[in-house]
Amino acid sequence: MKHKMYNILKVVVFSLYVVSLRAQSGYLIKDFADKRYQLSKRGMTVLTTWASINLASGAGYFASNLPEEKYFYAMNAGWGLINLGIALPSLLAKNKEYKSKISLLNDHTKTEKVFLANAMLDLTYITAGFLLKEVSKNQSSINDRNLCSGFGNSFIVQGSALLVFDAAMTYLNVKLRNKHLDQILNDVSITINSSGLGIKYSF
Repeated sequence: MKHKMYNILKVVVFSLYVVSLRAQSGYLIKDFADKRYQLSKRGMTVLTTWASINLASGAGYFASNLPEEKYFYAMNAGWGLINLGIALPSLLAKNKEYKSKISLLNDHTKTEKVFLANAMLDLTYITAGFLLKEVSKNQSSINDRNLCSGFGNSFIVQGSALLVFDAAMTYLNVKLRNKHLDQILNDVSITINSSGLGIKYSF
């Protein structure tokens, strides 16, 4: 009788332990999701601010008397409109709920890759800007020369600013993942069989 009661007690204790692990796992998932959401909001706030500044700078097209500056401000306004279209939907998006660790980590890894890819693309914008400035030197038309030079300057400025932004967001997202990865992947089971030692992560 005592042995039976002892076995029942072990089952109860084990069940409570499993429930506790599941509750802790759910908390860690939500905590990490909240942290990445706040990071995204801060990043998109920065990008929205930068986009708004560039849209406002488009007024320089009408204020400046220099053709090259006119094209520079016009292109800046164009960049601002594009960046605003990218940033606003993300800024207004609601926090996504995750039911599993694997889907959360997959989404986070994709975010890192997107920012890293954008940083690489920013380098092409900067390169294109310098190329446009070189092309402007060979233009016979003064208007074409001003257009290429003005657009080139804008590409360099915008590409450089976006490079700093995308590189910073890549770094911050990787840092966030590394800091909390051990907590997120805390469910580990070890099995020993004829094949040897096996380690399994539970998501």
